[in-house]
Amino acid sequence: IIFAALVMHYNLLYILLLLTLCRYWIVNAIEPSSNTPTSSETNNEKEKLKYIPEIPELSSSIKDPAIWKNGTRMIFFYTPWCTHSQFMKPLLYDVIEQLYYHNLSDIWVGQIDVSIHSDIVRTFRIKTTPTLLFLLNGTRYEFNGEVTVQNIFNFVATIMSPSFSEVNSSSDIKSLQRDHDVLFLLVHDEELDADWQRIFTLVSKERVLIGCFIYTTNINLPNEMGFSLISLPGIVVLKDGKAFHYTGGLSKYKLTLWVENEQFPSLPVVNGTSFRTLLALGHTKRIVILLLTSVNQIPLNEKRALEAVRRVAESRKLHSGYQFTVLVDQEFSEKITGSALSPPTLYVWERNTGFYFLFEPEDKGFSEKTISSFIYSISSGKGQPLGGPTYTGTLKHYCFVLYSLVQAMISHRPILSVVAVVSILAGLFVCITSRRKYTKNTIIYQKEKRKRSRRIEEAKRRQGEEELRRRQTLQESHEEEEEEEEEE
Repeated sequence: IIFAALVMHYNLLYILLLLTLCRYWIVNAIEPSSNTPTSSETNNEKEKLKYIPEIPELSSSIKDPAIWKNGTRMIFFYTPWCTHSQFMKPLLYDVIEQLYYHNLSDIWVGQIDVSIHSDIVRTFRIKTTPTLLFLLNGTRYEFNGEVTVQNIFNFVATIMSPSFSEVNSSSDIKSLQRDHDVLFLLVHDEELDADWQRIFTLVSKERVLIGCFIYTTNINLPNEMGFSLISLPGIVVLKDGKAFHYTGGLSKYKLTLWVENEQFPSLPVVNGTSFRTLLALGHTKRIVILLLTSVNQIPLNEKRALEAVRRVAESRKLHSGYQFTVLVDQEFSEKITGSALSPPTLYVWERNTGFYFLFEPEDKGFSEKTISSFIYSISSGKGQPLGGPTYTGTLKHYCFVLYSLVQAMISHRPILSVVAVVSILAGLFVCITSRRKYTKNTIIYQKEKRKRSRRIEEAKRRQGEEELRRRQTLQESHEEEEEEEEEE
């Protein structure tokens, strides 16, 4: 757009070639050539996938609810020019192979090009490509984890497994807690109310990806786990070594909101990939982020900050509207804030606006009191927002992104980077030269146009004067003739 604005209608061919080079430069920086399979690996893949059918290409008819609201379907949304789509597509054949091996071959798999069928985007709420959706009898599940064969297979296997299971002893729960950070437990007697069972089943099917849903008929199990229930049936969430009760009553809407608020631990440790998953599955508008280098063998100052934030998060005084996290990915933190922050740093990031509020402890340091006061000031509207969609914040963010992108390009492709930089500088020189020449020609043209206009106006003025004199002469001759007739 900048080049087009500079040169107007000149040098368009050069601009297209330069943009193609820049696109190739960016693609190779984001997707290093080490991910490209060798010829032997490609041959092995072909041999291995002989018995697996090709993934069929779908049409716009898939948006008909009568088709996708019945049965089990996995749909891959892609665009042909997206390198991430091209990287992910071969992995689907490995996933299909795993599904065949685990007797899950009744899952119908298809793919669709959203660049051709753009109306599909609105129907299935596709925000980016590639996107992998799993549709189970009309319920929509979107894959948001790291793109690996094992992660995609676990995603499918989790959806296909029963939404909740039965436990009978505290040892069963402790074994589940080794693999799951959050457990949702329904405790009831032998005669379970049909409405409670229906609501718990619906919520567990919709939110099966966020936690483990279990139930028990052993009414003594809560006492064995160290907590008590107010009444039966009762629902509790087990996380952070504690039990928190559901008090919303017999309502699917209230139970869904409660599950969404309790679906993560009080202070999960995340990186860039798991943070995106947290954003995709969670609905909290404000994320309290503690940036650390690591959670293992951390320095003393970072350890003190971690303990202070953990006490605030587990106190649940600020639970509503905030999700506390520990981020150990400094590069990802720079992407969402647009500035380089050094650990330990605490800030609150708003997912809807992109603003963030920076905690500046000064001499008091990290403590439960200072952190609580900082978050209360944000809730009351007294915090100073940074970044976000303001003009200066956006400009600063894009400058930082451009700097990071150029740095990544040079580190991955130094020779191509030199060629691209030289080409861009040459393009700017050509554009500026062409622009000056175009401006000079425009000025000359405007001068000639003004001169021509003046000549035309002068000719019209002279022609008008001659016409006026001719009419006056003609009128005088007519008057003389009339006088002579009157005298005769």
